[in-house]
Amino acid sequence: MNLRSIPNPRYCAAALALKGFSGSSVTRRLYRYLGNRVSAKGHSRVSARHIASGTRLWELVALYSPPSKGVSRYLEIGTGWTCFYGLLFRLNFDGHLTLFDVQDCRQMDALKTRFGTVADLLPMGLPDRFAGEAEGYRRRASAIAGTSSFAELCQRMDLEYVVEPGGLTGVFPDNAFDVVFSWNVLEHVPRRQFFALPHEVLRILAPGGITVHRIDFTDHLTTQYAPTASLKEYLRYSESAWKACFDNQLQHMNRLQASQVSSAFTESGFELVHDDREVSADLAESVVLSPLWGRIREDDLVCTGATMVFRKPVVASNVPGRNRVA
Repeated sequence: MNLRSIPNPRYCAAALALKGFSGSSVTRRLYRYLGNRVSAKGHSRVSARHIASGTRLWELVALYSPPSKGVSRYLEIGTGWTCFYGLLFRLNFDGHLTLFDVQDCRQMDALKTRFGTVADLLPMGLPDRFAGEAEGYRRRASAIAGTSSFAELCQRMDLEYVVEPGGLTGVFPDNAFDVVFSWNVLEHVPRRQFFALPHEVLRILAPGGITVHRIDFTDHLTTQYAPTASLKEYLRYSESAWKACFDNQLQHMNRLQASQVSSAFTESGFELVHDDREVSADLAESVVLSPLWGRIREDDLVCTGATMVFRKPVVASNVPGRNRVA
């Protein structure tokens, strides 16, 4: 018997548990409660690898963002339990930062612990171009760790925290931000909302502004619960099987691939200015594909993550759906 043909039992058990917790508003609240109680220690952990990942955003914003004409305006989409990547970004970039999410799952104690650790670790994980400012970043990280409440943190760091369960559409005015970013978030946005998202980001970005996204295309059920399963185990399942047994509202994965993400933004009118792909070549031979995925592009199949930067053109062209940079 080919063992690859047998679904991974830990993977299936984790999926069914999450689906059970997704069943009602009561069970979803229970999941959030348990997450805050049980997983706070895990959410407190941080390493030089996390810092290096987050400061990659610093490099890309420094390289591609337009020159500031006053107070820069930044928006993070999807903040998670500790607002880690947004607050890490704030260590280096002055201006007003809006933190946006569809649900409030903040863990203040874990947040403070993480940034206390960041202060201890720096300059570990910093790119060379930022290493000389490590002491200033340490002071800011220590200030975050020393705040008594999230309200105090927002006042100190010029932050705004916005929660809108319905998503981003219509929340902010036109041309409101110079930079919009997300880190390991877009893979969780339901497909219907995802394909509307680039149009909304285009609307709220100022002309010439950029949007930066790091997307994790690996299967989160594998990486969190079933490490012996494939990094793209979700490709094993048809759409009907996925929706019936594996999809859930708590750790939703839209199963979109890199080319689909890139196309969604460029077809909305963005210019792709940076596309850095992470690959695992053995996926081409090891992953089990449902017939639904039988024609997947090989570059998508082996892509486990990508960091993409898109720019909003300065001047719209007369061609419907297309734009150009003046």
